[in-house]
Amino acid sequence: MSSAPFLYNSTFNMAKTLESKKAVGIVSKPNKPEVAQIVPSLAEWLRRNSYEFIVDPETAPYAPGVETVSREEMGTRQLNFVIVLGGDGTLLSAARAVSRAGIPILGVNLGALGFLTEVPLDVLYPTLDSIDKGSCDIDVRSMVHCEVGRNGSTIASFDALNDVVVGKGTIARLNHCDVYIDKVFVSRYQADSLIVSSPTGSTAYSLAAGGPSEHRRTGWHADARWRSRLLPQIATSSPAPAHHRHFLRRPSHQTQMGTALVAGAVAVSGFQEKFFQASEATINFAEGPGNGTPLVLLHGLGRDWKSFSVLLPELSSRFQVFAIDLRGHGKSSHIPRGYRITQFAQDISEFMGAMLPSGTAVFGHSLGAMVGLSVAARENCRVKALIVGDTMISPAKFATSMYAPLFRQLYKLMQAGGSEEELARGIGTITLQVPGIPELLRIEELPGNDEATLLEWARGAMLADPDALAMTVDGSAFVAWRPDEILPRITCPTLLLQGNPELEALLSDEDVELACRLLPRVECVKFPLLGHALFMQQPAPVLRAVSAFLRKLED
Repeated sequence: MSSAPFLYNSTFNMAKTLESKKAVGIVSKPNKPEVAQIVPSLAEWLRRNSYEFIVDPETAPYAPGVETVSREEMGTRQLNFVIVLGGDGTLLSAARAVSRAGIPILGVNLGALGFLTEVPLDVLYPTLDSIDKGSCDIDVRSMVHCEVGRNGSTIASFDALNDVVVGKGTIARLNHCDVYIDKVFVSRYQADSLIVSSPTGSTAYSLAAGGPSEHRRTGWHADARWRSRLLPQIATSSPAPAHHRHFLRRPSHQTQMGTALVAGAVAVSGFQEKFFQASEATINFAEGPGNGTPLVLLHGLGRDWKSFSVLLPELSSRFQVFAIDLRGHGKSSHIPRGYRITQFAQDISEFMGAMLPSGTAVFGHSLGAMVGLSVAARENCRVKALIVGDTMISPAKFATSMYAPLFRQLYKLMQAGGSEEELARGIGTITLQVPGIPELLRIEELPGNDEATLLEWARGAMLADPDALAMTVDGSAFVAWRPDEILPRITCPTLLLQGNPELEALLSDEDVELACRLLPRVECVKFPLLGHALFMQQPAPVLRAVSAFLRKLED
């Protein structure tokens, strides 16, 4: 069992996204008489406010003519949020169905107590009005992921908002459970069941054990005095305080830092790698099938075009994708100390002028997003629409981010040389100061950094010029980067994709405010569940935002 890679406890403003289509799902508790009275008026409100909506089978009898889908299928639809009419059990069921798609849930309490379904029926419509205006907060919760293994294979997997219970198969026997956290042995338990609880689900267990009831938004404490005493039934087992660093962490560290920093390789079919000769560099790019208007993809520092691989199947079905290796990355040529933002932008401007003279949309992530902004600000630019994926608008903030020491250490490893396997092992030993934990942590200690992930990270780094990292760390890459001059010159529609700063996202709230003030035509979509990596952690919500933005321009 492990924390799901994209979840933590926090709050995030539900800023209104200007999508052309608003859509919600309705999930109801079975055999609840109130549902018959609520659904017709709820449907009327949704239609009056231009929402499309779908319902689950339990709601369908009270919403004639409305599309009915299973709760699981709701997780595959592009929904703004899901309304749950019922109690905590109904909400838990909905959470299992839609949580991995990053769809928020509005719980309307029709039950007796309602720990989770917090909205009383009498404030349902004022709450919906606030959501429609973008003035509500998203209350983000940790979840627990469980996999059942047998003979070396995973035979089942589950996600849970409250808890996972490891029960016994025979009534008359105790379970014997060895518990490991981050591969470190914690304790051995003999008990009827072992409960692994999320912060949300811990309330009842803590109260039953005589412990405190902590507000959900404060997260987990590393201080052992906040832990409940052990239940009498397992009082002989040690709580293993020496291992508190592995599980009493600040909530944001329950994410997988590995996937927040590098993507795994995904096989991509239908793409052909080609070369373009710019005035200063030879640029490698992968061209997809001609299925629509062009879309240029620009990757982040130390990566290559394959970092977009999780998005390529979907994007290439609607666009003719050109995924580019920036100079000094992938198979593009290396230029000693030639990695200023302006120099990257010059290559891309020449590429677009020769290959895409009629113009194109551009989607840049991290370094690639800064390059995209620079290209879009040039005279006679051919950028029709720009998507800015979690980058810095004010580079001075890079020095205080987690990524400055990371790239300094990675630079030294790249300079030292060695095989891909050796570099992967070295990356695992890079140490970072993670907020909320006093000691430095190695990357290999953070969840998600398995051997395959580190090898993929090493693959991209082996192809990159160490000078590109050095110039970013020492700040010389940002010479002539003046956002107050560059951003006002960008006239095309621009979409900002912001990860959660608590998960080390680089696009700060201050940068968003600055960009919204300087860019003439700008929208912003915030992802409270994602860090800097965005689509490398969860492609689905990013694809929804990107598709809605580009579809709106096509219409």
